[in-house]
Amino acid sequence: LFRSPACSMVRPALCLVPSCVALLLRALERRDVPCSFSAAGRQQGCLRQTPPARLSCAHHRGYRCRSVMRAQRAGCDSQLLEALARHPVLVSSRGAAKRLRHPKIQFKSADAMFNWTAVAADAGISEEEAMSKAFGRRHQVFQFIQHRKLSTLRNGSTRLDSKLPQMGVLVAQDVITEEEEAGILRYLRSKGMAWQAREFFGQRANFGPTLTKQYKVHQKYKMTAIPAELQLLRERVLAFVASPETSDSIRRFSMTEPARQGVLGHVGHDSFNQALIQRYKRGINDDGHLSQALPMHLDQRNDWAELIAVVNLGEQGHIYFSGDKPFTCLTYRQMLKSAKQGKGILVSLPPRSIYAFYGFARYGMVHGVAGIEGCPDVGDGFDRITVTWRSVKTPANATDR
Repeated sequence: LFRSPACSMVRPALCLVPSCVALLLRALERRDVPCSFSAAGRQQGCLRQTPPARLSCAHHRGYRCRSVMRAQRAGCDSQLLEALARHPVLVSSRGAAKRLRHPKIQFKSADAMFNWTAVAADAGISEEEAMSKAFGRRHQVFQFIQHRKLSTLRNGSTRLDSKLPQMGVLVAQDVITEEEEAGILRYLRSKGMAWQAREFFGQRANFGPTLTKQYKVHQKYKMTAIPAELQLLRERVLAFVASPETSDSIRRFSMTEPARQGVLGHVGHDSFNQALIQRYKRGINDDGHLSQALPMHLDQRNDWAELIAVVNLGEQGHIYFSGDKPFTCLTYRQMLKSAKQGKGILVSLPPRSIYAFYGFARYGMVHGVAGIEGCPDVGDGFDRITVTWRSVKTPANATDR
């Protein structure tokens, strides 16, 4: 049959079968895949080749190599970010020698933001390589997020992966119970709250130092005592940032010396002694697609300590961090598009969740909230409240009122 004319056309292909089988066996043995035709397979009593879908990284050298490479890249990036946090260029705002020194802020080129000689030495690479790995070939600040390659959900919100704490953002859910949230909201929504009009038609209330309309600490301020109804919330926030895992990230990636030493606020002063309450409510002076928006902004750098924490109450919300478009108002659609392009971090905030920011998120990125028009889960009775906790130096002559 093999010599018949009918097989003359397939005879060359049949001659290649032994060589193909030998190559297949060698390939399987290199990948540690047990097979009934290989020596390892016969020893293990395998009847058929293990399906590739069932292979673990431990049994697949190709997968293992890629996993190791990803881990090595993540380790190198973490080492670089730690070096950046250790060596920012410090400046003093307003030319006042006694004011808090903070990292220098740039919104275009990152060349003057860090001591690149020290960063390169800590990271074990050249200065140019350190700049390129952190901010791209052009050293543009807004590319910092793109080079971290964050994973995103379908709606653009960032997954709570290990890269967020390295960039200076910590997020946790259910910092308080539903019953505790209900009690706090009853107090905040009561008629006794001294709400003030906020820019772009929201509302705000403040406990702690006197603030100007631009959210700056007034030069001659007095301290307003934080009410007892909010003390539970303050205790939960302190417990969150003081937990071992959270405090380790804050120490490693903060940019000011007190925060790197584990001091949550200013040295010698109380931590989180200011509570700023923001209200985003349907029906409060609604005016177009930017109603209730919070513009992209930086929190005061010379008044507040580095670490800032915010608790979200009542409704689903979001916070957007970006190194692009400072001091502008953005719609939710613009934030979503920018996050999908890798230019920002859009974090979803369920009720009772908390986020804290420090390091590069505090000094190298702006943050804001879109107007409620176009945001998901915004109904007719939408009433979201956030409580922002900051630390300020208490003056010697400050009095409670």
